[in-house]
Amino acid sequence: MYHIQPHTMARNSGLIVWSSVACLLLSLVLIIVNLETETDLEAEAVFRGDSGSLNVSGGHTVYISDEYECFAAAVTIANETEDFFKPGCDEIYDQPGWLVIGTFHPMRESLLSVNSTHEILIIDDASYITSAGYLGCGLCCLGLIGLVGGLITRSTSRKKVSTQQTENPYQSTQQPVQQQAYGRYAPVESQYKEDFMQQEQNSTEAEETSSPWD
Repeated sequence: MYHIQPHTMARNSGLIVWSSVACLLLSLVLIIVNLETETDLEAEAVFRGDSGSLNVSGGHTVYISDEYECFAAAVTIANETEDFFKPGCDEIYDQPGWLVIGTFHPMRESLLSVNSTHEILIIDDASYITSAGYLGCGLCCLGLIGLVGGLITRSTSRKKVSTQQTENPYQSTQQPVQQQAYGRYAPVESQYKEDFMQQEQNSTEAEETSSPWD
């Protein structure tokens, strides 16, 4: 079975960590670009007027023309039992020509009745997120996952390296010493072997010379 060496794990985890940091920085840039992008409210409006009905769910923001003050309009956005509209100004989300006057957030899809003393726009909050925003959120999640995983892997690989060095501190020095010793005595062993073979050959020749059958 193939095992990944701790040093290789540490190197790979370092690449993962730096790649994740790059993803997080890029996601931050994309999110800022998304926030700086103006939304075309009139094109994105799910409702425009002073009375009517709509069938929606989730977060929505209500705007009024900047010809009026923030609290100039009396607005109700309700079903048969509950008024979901929550008045409140928010200069951060004000757009050219339009002011935020409140929000509403029905948990389930509901048929709502809208009534206002002035014309209003209702915008789905998802309309504020552009393609750059979606991409930035995706890269942010990917970067966070990679950063956590890379740091955990890096910490684990360092512990493995430390454990191996503690268990066998002489591993790196034993093999060179053995090789050096073998290299020192190898010629002597070879010389003894040659002398022994020469003695056997001389003994055999002497026996053949002194044989009574010659």
